[in-house]
Amino acid sequence: LTLLETASAVITGSTFSNCSGNCVLTTDEAQATLSDNTFSESPDALAIQVSENSNAKILNNKISDVKSAVVFVDNATGEASGNTIENFINIGIFVKNSSSPMLTNNTLSLGDDYFDEAVGISYQASAAGEARGNQFTNLYLGISLDGDAAPVLDSNTLDFCRTGISYSGNAAGTANANIIQNGDSGILIDSPASPTITNNTIQAYMYAVATVPENWIEKLNFTGNHVIDGPPEITIVTVTPSN
Repeated sequence: LTLLETASAVITGSTFSNCSGNCVLTTDEAQATLSDNTFSESPDALAIQVSENSNAKILNNKISDVKSAVVFVDNATGEASGNTIENFINIGIFVKNSSSPMLTNNTLSLGDDYFDEAVGISYQASAAGEARGNQFTNLYLGISLDGDAAPVLDSNTLDFCRTGISYSGNAAGTANANIIQNGDSGILIDSPASPTITNNTIQAYMYAVATVPENWIEKLNFTGNHVIDGPPEITIVTVTPSN
């Protein structure tokens, strides 16, 4: 399904499978709302691509067994909210060029499978926008930021991801109030990336937070974070019943 020029469509309750290329593509200045659809069995395809100056609302869809689930490119805008994205091969949600979507309350997981390069959300080039309240589980990398990307990452939960959040290139933006736990590395920052890291709870078995060079963290706004290197803290509470 392709929407061109100034086309406008509401697509709901549909099933897309065995796609080649893109299951749904919006381009030019098209407007689309995609809700409660199922995308599956398309390992070589992108489920939804929002490109050029188009705008899409991607709500409560179930997406599995695709190469990538949602891609925002060029100057695309819109939102992806409440989607369940499972068993993707490459990137769950890809945001690049100057696109700036709102990504909220999505679940990104590989289930029992594991792909060496699977990334939950990837921001590249000058991408911006906001990722808030998303759940990441069992991924190689939860959130990747490169180029001049500068989104806001707020209140996301990253559990059992090998690496939680990775900043490289000139990436910036803010990571605030995220919970990162049960992975090898929590947050990795490669100079000259310069994000603001505040009020996060970060636990990892190897490095909760690591920067290259090691003293690069001293040049960053890194405040209010609760950091644990090693196994997560276990709190035992004894309650004595009373009559």
